Amino acid sequence: MMTVGCGTDSGTTGGTAGTGGAGGSGPPAECNVAAPAALATCVDAVNQTRLACYLDTDSACESSAFDSALTTLKDGVEASCSDDEFNSLTVDALVARLQTSCTSETGSIEWRTFGGPQGAVWADAFANQKACMRTAHETASALVNGALTTVNECLAAGNCDPSALGADAEAAAAAAVSDIEAACQGTARLDFFIAVTPDIYVDRTLAQVDCMVATSHADTAPLTLGCGPSNVDMDPPRGEYQQIIVDGVKWGTLCGAGTEYAVLVRPAPEGD
Repeated sequence: MMTVGCGTDSGTTGGTAGTGGAGGSGPPAECNVAAPAALATCVDAVNQTRLACYLDTDSACESSAFDSALTTLKDGVEASCSDDEFNSLTVDALVARLQTSCTSETGSIEWRTFGGPQGAVWADAFANQKACMRTAHETASALVNGALTTVNECLAAGNCDPSALGADAEAAAAAAVSDIEAACQGTARLDFFIAVTPDIYVDRTLAQVDCMVATSHADTAPLTLGCGPSNVDMDPPRGEYQQIIVDGVKWGTLCGAGTEYAVLVRPAPEGD
């Protein structure tokens, strides 16, 4: 159970699904390849679907719009993974974990871009502002897709160089910021209507990539991620309520009144 004190977000196409497993042909891929590929494929598809809903209907999608992508993810994981193969999870639990990541991470990008779950900013925006938001969303989607593809291939090959990956990420981020700035000029400046500058927008998108990598890989060594179990700041006792004050310096969190961001949590009792 979680009670949130105040709100904050963390918060193009292509990508490799691997051979079999996540929608490709041929024999199923190994689970450690199929699981991250399935998530990457799902994220790419759902990002495109979310944007298309705004372009075609001026509103957010119904959840059923994501069914096909989520089913493809499920089929890919079930074809390649067995119970207890991925961090002792059952296949059903792994599928649920990846499907949740797919919908929640793409949702964060959508809400950050268009003004929350209802797309409040998009609804009242001028044409040039909508063009800016479209470019921002497409750029974020492409950034995620490229980053996941690079990291997934690196970890699958077993020869990851964290320094090289970091340099690649910095270059991709700089290009993304430049693309957004070029599309968002004058009254269509991104920070004018969603209160986030392009560099912060891109930085938060890359932070989500770390979470997707941590979710879809059983072993992320030798990478140092900004998300996942290695970033747990405290381990509250099971079955008891405890207030957790989030480190604003580390996570960029802050309540609207300038106070610390806090959550009240009660982890399930042992055995539940």
